[in-house]
Amino acid sequence: MIGKMHSVMLVKQRLTIRQLSKELGLSIGSGESIMTEDLGMKCISIKFVPKLLTVEQKKTRLAVARDLL
Repeated sequence: MIGKMHSVMLVKQRLTIRQLSKELGLSIGSGESIMTEDLGMKCISIKFVPKLLTVEQKKTRLAVARDLL
């Protein structure tokens, strides 16, 4: 289930927990625990985002910071 939820999140990033849980046939509590504990995501407003930046995002932030300096 964790793999299925991760693949759905990569394709449809703006789904809520209720929509994800309904699509995968999980309870809302199970969906939320998979997102936060297993996939390492946190809720910001209504959508989930990764807690850590990807390598590409880190490079972009570094480039932007250098440009601003």
